[in-house]
Amino acid sequence: MKNWILLIVLFMGVSTSYAGKKEVFKSKKQAAPLNIDGKLDQPDQDWIFDEKEDVYYLISNDNNNLYVQMKLNNKSTVRKIIAFGFTVWIDPDAKGKNVLGIIYPEGGFKKMMEKNKQEREKGEMQNNEHRQDRLNPDGKPETRQEMIHERIERTNKNLKEGQITGSLKGFDKYGIQDAFFGQGDIEALAQLDDKGDMIYEAVIPLKSIFKNPDKFLKQHELFSLTLETGYFEQDMSNMNRGNMNGGMPGGRGSRMGMRGSMGGGVYLQGMMNATKIKLKRVELNNK
Repeated sequence: MKNWILLIVLFMGVSTSYAGKKEVFKSKKQAAPLNIDGKLDQPDQDWIFDEKEDVYYLISNDNNNLYVQMKLNNKSTVRKIIAFGFTVWIDPDAKGKNVLGIIYPEGGFKKMMEKNKQEREKGEMQNNEHRQDRLNPDGKPETRQEMIHERIERTNKNLKEGQITGSLKGFDKYGIQDAFFGQGDIEALAQLDDKGDMIYEAVIPLKSIFKNPDKFLKQHELFSLTLETGYFEQDMSNMNRGNMNGGMPGGRGSRMGMRGSMGGGVYLQGMMNATKIKLKRVELNNK
C-alpha cells in the first residue's frame, strides 16, 4: 500500500513540474535590419499562423532591435486596425501585463465621427458633390475596382502620414525616458497592397524597452509580447454606424458597405472584440 502511495506522489510531482514549465516563444534571428516600407521584403521567412485570430506574424531580433511583422488578409481585422488602432504591448517582467505600449496606427474612427457630427450638413453636401465628381465625361460611374484602388491609395497615404501621430504608453512610468516614436528610434508602418491586405512592420530598439538589453540577449531573460487591435467600444454605439467604415477600403464609400459581403450583424460583432495574440514568455535569439 505504501508503495502505491509513493508512486502516486511521485507521479503528481512530475505532472505538476511539467505543467509549471510553460512554453517559451523563441524569437527568430534577423539577418539584416528590417526595411520599414510596408512591403514583404522577406517573403521566405517562416511566418507563424494564428488560426484563431487568422493572422500571420513574425517576431525576430538582432543585437540591437526587436522586429514585429504581420500579414493580415482578414478584411475585418484590417478595418478594425484602421478604425480603432493597433498596439504592441511589452512586459519586460514576463507577467503578460500591458506595461509598455507602442500604439500605431491610433485609429481614426473617433476623430472622424466627431468631425462628421460638427459638419454634418456640410459633409452631406460634400458627399453629394463627391458622387458627382465620380462620374466620368460619359456620365458613367467609375468601375468598382477603380474606386477600391483609389481608396487603398488614400488609406495608405493616411497611414504614412499617421505615423507621426503614433504614441507610446507607459515608457516614462517604467523609467525609460529616451524612447521616441517615429524619430529614428521606435518606428512602425502599416500599408495595404492591391488586394487590400495589410502588411505591418515595427522596429523597436532593445534599449528603448529594456533597461538592461544585454541581460535579455545573453542571459535568456524572458519578456511578454502582446499584439492587439482596438475595437468598437460601447460608449460609441450611439454614433452613426453607417460612417463606421467610410474611410477605409471596402467601406460604404466604396460601395461595399456593411451589408455587402459580410452583413451588418456579423460585421459589428467582429468589430466589438479585439483581435489579440498574446505571447507570455518570449526569449530573444542571440545566436
